[in-house]
Amino acid sequence: MKKIPINLSKGDKIAIIDTAKSISLDKLIYAENLFSNWGLIPIRSKHLLGKHKVFSGTDEQRILDFQNAIDNPEVKAIICFRGGYGSIRRLNKLNLSVLKKNPKWIIGYSDVTAIHSYLNSQNIASLHSTMPINFIDNTKESLNSLKTFLFKNEINIS
Repeated sequence: MKKIPINLSKGDKIAIIDTAKSISLDKLIYAENLFSNWGLIPIRSKHLLGKHKVFSGTDEQRILDFQNAIDNPEVKAIICFRGGYGSIRRLNKLNLSVLKKNPKWIIGYSDVTAIHSYLNSQNIASLHSTMPINFIDNTKESLNSLKTFLFKNEINIS
């Protein structure tokens, strides 16, 4: 049976992690402001602004940030800042035991799809959706669709 995360509520914390390439600070700030406007508390992972070659940190740092977000009971959802090469490196090192007991939305697309596939194989639901790297260019409707799903578990595809 698939583990489905609960809806978010105002005041919930959402972790922003990066599973791949380094990120843009202006797009991060835009996403944090958007989440704050929704009533969420955005939490930056420790190595989110890190730099290791083309990545936001070493494989170990990125997987540690992901694991910390999974294990943190205060975090109710986890959004990947961007997809890209590096998202599946070391994925098999994740311990999903906490997530299996208390699922939370893991959000993203592109190479994050491999993470969705892995979570699906473990009967954990996740959300294939826009990510902070794109928020500044997304339509209002697209962002509202994400918000509505996270808070009400409703999808409008019209």
